[in-house]
Amino acid sequence: MAVPVPTPEQRTAALAAARKTRKAQAEVIASLRSGGQTVPQLLSATTPDPVVAKIRVAQLLNAVPALSSAQVVALMDKAGIAASRRVAGLSERQRAALVDALS
Repeated sequence: MAVPVPTPEQRTAALAAARKTRKAQAEVIASLRSGGQTVPQLLSATTPDPVVAKIRVAQLLNAVPALSSAQVVALMDKAGIAASRRVAGLSERQRAALVDALS
C-alpha cells in the first residue's frame, strides 16, 4: 500500500501544528528551568497535559537546575526508564519513583 502524499494545505497545517507543539514544550522546559514548575507537579497530574506527555523524560529531567546529566542518567537507570521514553509512556511505578526521587 502506497503512503498518501499530503496536499500543500495539509502539509502547511501539519507544520503549523508541529511549530505550536514545539513552542508549548519549550515553554514547559523554560518553566522548569526557572523554578515555576517542578517535575513532581507535572508527573502527578491526574489528567496528563498532551504537551507534557510528548516530551522525552530525559529532556524534562535535564531542565531541572539541581540535576546534572550524570544524575539524570543514574535516576533514569534506577527507575528503569529507557533513554528514549516519553512522559506518556511511563508506568505508574516509574512515575512514583521519579516523584519520590525529586520530592
